[in-house]
Amino acid sequence: MKAYYFPKLPLHVITLSSLPSHPEYLKDENINVKFNDWKQTYNEDILESISSKGQLDPNIGRWSGTHWIVEPGQSRWLALYKLGKTTQRILVRVEEKDEKHFHLLSKYEHREIKDMEEAAPLFKNTTIESHTGLGYLRRKDWFK
Repeated sequence: MKAYYFPKLPLHVITLSSLPSHPEYLKDENINVKFNDWKQTYNEDILESISSKGQLDPNIGRWSGTHWIVEPGQSRWLALYKLGKTTQRILVRVEEKDEKHFHLLSKYEHREIKDMEEAAPLFKNTTIESHTGLGYLRRKDWFK
């Protein structure tokens, strides 16, 4: 497994897993359901947070078998989309079997992240003990 960080990857390059078959997910009523869930879980308005502070933690991406997807980070992706942002910060996991699809991403600025020490500075809103962000990487053994 390899991990790559993209500081400004266009939103359309890695999207929500279901977006190709369900473009209606981008309608306001569907986006608002996701944002309300975020607010209940984190006691914060994600649109206000990203508007005022920017994208604090990168999204996380992977190959789905058919295309590159954001998972986790879907609410963050939707907020960037809703705010009219054209790029996202994203950390992408590339399994050995999926390396043949990396060419779809490799033309964009990126760098390899080899361990948690290199990944930690990318995350401004979570710690290694968090449930999300760095804590997610730890729980999923990204760098083992």
